[in-house]
Amino acid sequence: MKLSQSLSFRLDSTGKIRIRSSDISPEFFITPDIFWILKAIQMNIPLPKIPQYIKETLKNTHVPNDYSQDIEALISEGIILNESSYNTQENLLSDSWIQWSMISDDIRTKTYLEALQKIITSESTVMDLGSGTGIFALSSLHFGAKKALAIEESYWSEKIPLLAKRLGLPVDRLEVFSGNSMNIKDMKSPDILVHEIFGNDPLEEGLIPYLMDIQKKIKPNHILPQKISVYGQACEIHPDSSLFYKIEAFQKYSQQKVTEKTPFYDLFLKEFIDINHWNDLSFTYKITAQDFIPRSESLHLWSLSFKDLSSFKTKDRTPKKNIASNNCHNLDFIKNTQNSEKIVTKPYVFLLWFRMHVDNDLTLSNHPLQDDYCHHWSLIVVPFKNYPNLNEPLEVKSGVSQDLLSLTVQVKQNHNIIANRGDR
Repeated sequence: MKLSQSLSFRLDSTGKIRIRSSDISPEFFITPDIFWILKAIQMNIPLPKIPQYIKETLKNTHVPNDYSQDIEALISEGIILNESSYNTQENLLSDSWIQWSMISDDIRTKTYLEALQKIITSESTVMDLGSGTGIFALSSLHFGAKKALAIEESYWSEKIPLLAKRLGLPVDRLEVFSGNSMNIKDMKSPDILVHEIFGNDPLEEGLIPYLMDIQKKIKPNHILPQKISVYGQACEIHPDSSLFYKIEAFQKYSQQKVTEKTPFYDLFLKEFIDINHWNDLSFTYKITAQDFIPRSESLHLWSLSFKDLSSFKTKDRTPKKNIASNNCHNLDFIKNTQNSEKIVTKPYVFLLWFRMHVDNDLTLSNHPLQDDYCHHWSLIVVPFKNYPNLNEPLEVKSGVSQDLLSLTVQVKQNHNIIANRGDR
């Protein structure tokens, strides 16, 4: 067994240490027991001898005789790698097919390349943050940049020089840093910083923390993308969508009243919802234009400029600058003339989507009804818990999670929460 090479640690506002195995994995709390397990793995101590090692290290302290469940949990989160996962679990972004899904989305990739080509000169130095396959760094050399630096922590960092040679690019003008950008101490400031560390939730790959950290070290003249804007929209799920029966059942059973006559199946579904804490259920889903019917206009929730995050201030890890965090908006339903019901009895959801402003003219969005839609990202679906009243407006409060790694939204109607996506 060994530790993942892409681990990152964070001290949260309560003083607890959190760890994650990659930029797209959930966080894990580090208790003292977990800390010493990680230390033992790092020292190559065999699994059966770990309890004895911890007992000898923590003298006069009671320690369990078996840490197998803790170790299994750490393996499942990708923090500890066993032999079967050495080559597959280092980082999900190492997966060739995942990389292919990004670079083969020609709308997304060509928009980036067009923005780069407009500003690159023979004197340009370009830093490609989270470069993956290195397509933006290598394209910068192709466009005539003086130098390109690719920063990538997955094994793809080893492939980038090979791709440069096969493409006939000047390898002497390419520099590859194999690791996490937060581990680079001395960094020369490039003219252009290009990054694509967006997930389906645009923040989940560490967008804000990484850009905050790197801008403390460098002051580029250009940052691509320049800005991100987040939107929300109330929608009805189309009856032909595969989501229809799932959301319909969630809304039915999450609100069902339990009596002595409640059938066991109904009771099981309600308890399943409760035990999973689905009061703030949300998920990413590849929704097509045929899956939903818009029942409100798209509401602009907030925008974040990447021009200067070095002075980005937080209090209790809640953004206060650049983001209109926790601002409230009212959202009216678009009346459906074919539906005379005031209160609907069909599945409704709140969709979160974003638009990436690559530069002043070029944009990309993940909403299938937008002209700048690209295929790579999915939307965030936040199901309504209650059936909405179409004659009453929605009150929408949006922001960013405490760890800066996910979008949050709370939707109310008549002071009752009917959809919620809290800290992940």
